[in-house]
Amino acid sequence: MQLSLQLLHTDEMHREIRAPIRNAPERALLIDRVKIEGAPTPAPTKPPIAIFDGALHLLEVNAGTQAITLTWYAARTLTKDYTLFIHALDASGQLIAQQDAPPFGGEYPTSLWGPDELVRETRAFALPPETVQLRIGWYDAQGTRAKATRADGTPWDDELVHVPVRR
Repeated sequence: MQLSLQLLHTDEMHREIRAPIRNAPERALLIDRVKIEGAPTPAPTKPPIAIFDGALHLLEVNAGTQAITLTWYAARTLTKDYTLFIHALDASGQLIAQQDAPPFGGEYPTSLWGPDELVRETRAFALPPETVQLRIGWYDAQGTRAKATRADGTPWDDELVHVPVRR
């Protein structure tokens, strides 16, 4: 969402007159982000693939040849902005492609995700045809990976979640 500031007043005929703010920069000036919330999301009924930082529940991963869609459930508000990494692995476990980026290119960081919010993001990612598995995780601004556990609370090795690719 982009917000543009203008002066709004009415003339003697009660017609609206809009005028740009004088001396405003030509380029957009970001003042702050605005979040418009919808109805609360019910808690998921199926167990997550993984839980990161005790709050980010990975519910679903759909990998196509040109894009990956991830569905997340935020169990609580996060205080950190995380960067998501996705690694594509071949049958021998070798890294053959990777992508690191904050959610929605940084336009909707994890610190804005509210409790009980369902977030679905589709990322452009051309998966090599030999991809058989994805390795998924999050890290913060200091490079520290978010703790990853299974639904039963057991940890994932090295905070890396492995998801098979079905085509």
